[in-house]
Amino acid sequence: MDKRKIIQNTLPHFPKKAISQTLRDIEKVLETNRFILGEKAKEFEESFANYVGTKYAVSVNSATSALQICFSYYGVEGGEVILPTNTFLATPNAVLYAGGTPVLTDINKTTLCIDSKEIKKRITSRTKGVAVVHINGLIPPDFHEIRKICQENNLFLIEDCAHAHGSEIDGTRAGNLSDAGCFSFYPTKVMTTGTGGMITTNNKDLVDFAISVRHHGQGKNLNDIQNFGNDWVMTEINAILGIHQLTYLNNSVKRRNEIAKKYTKALSTVSKINIIEVPSNQICAYYKYQIILDKSINNEKFKDVLLKKHGIKLGAVYWPTCHLQPVYQRELNYRLGDFPTAEETLSSVITLPLHLGLDDKDVDFIIDCVDKELPNCQNNK
Repeated sequence: MDKRKIIQNTLPHFPKKAISQTLRDIEKVLETNRFILGEKAKEFEESFANYVGTKYAVSVNSATSALQICFSYYGVEGGEVILPTNTFLATPNAVLYAGGTPVLTDINKTTLCIDSKEIKKRITSRTKGVAVVHINGLIPPDFHEIRKICQENNLFLIEDCAHAHGSEIDGTRAGNLSDAGCFSFYPTKVMTTGTGGMITTNNKDLVDFAISVRHHGQGKNLNDIQNFGNDWVMTEINAILGIHQLTYLNNSVKRRNEIAKKYTKALSTVSKINIIEVPSNQICAYYKYQIILDKSINNEKFKDVLLKKHGIKLGAVYWPTCHLQPVYQRELNYRLGDFPTAEETLSSVITLPLHLGLDDKDVDFIIDCVDKELPNCQNNK
């Protein structure tokens, strides 16, 4: 590899002109000594709800907490929640933490999203709801059918929006398509608060429950405990980061789409690469840019070559899947072969760098390296 900079797969972005204002706002928090449950968290919640289009938003310390709160509110204890196997383990873990059983499903091989047909097959008398993951910002194209299935079977529907800040389908933003949306602000995400999460909903009862359990289950105060809760509040400093990140979110999604468009245009005709198409009725936030490699390509060798020779870090989402993780195989009896489409497809998926630290020259360089090195990374070479 030459002396060219390492091109990261993901990277948080804070515009320089926002940093000084962010620091001034943090200084005010330090002066007031109000670190939680203050005005900045309220401001962030109101701004985020307005952005998504919901009546309410409740800030928490992580998307995992957001999911667990929602699953607890909808009473999954002793029941089942259907969700895809290709998500971070935090999604099904939140079901377990709420006392339920995660029921994993296979995926659609062309979108890598959960499929309405897979959901139908797994509904039982114990099913309480469905959690849809907008993988890499792509809302499942059959989302309206999924919502219909849930309505017909009296099931709640939760969106895991960890990748989908700014994603839309038919003009409605992710997080406002279901009973509740759960967002992550982890450092790698489309927008970040360092760490943190948000629940978006139009359900006031869910909001009241979330506000209580995120702070030890309090009622009027901590001398009035109404629910079993935890310490899940977002700090004022995290909220300040979120407020400023939200200001630039539309520009971030726009730039991510510009980069993705360059990738798609250049790579859609490259042999041994399959592109994941975004339907015309959607805006994808493009948390990452996925490509599916032909089975003749050695996935790990390709990653290794691009990093060592060209300084380009490739990634994956999510491989191995939840059902292949040792803890789920040990505790929930999942096995290799349970979800053949996910296993066959996701083992060949890589993600190209996509973040606001990339300029057009970086993107062109990545495209050139992918095109040049792909033929050299076949399994028989």
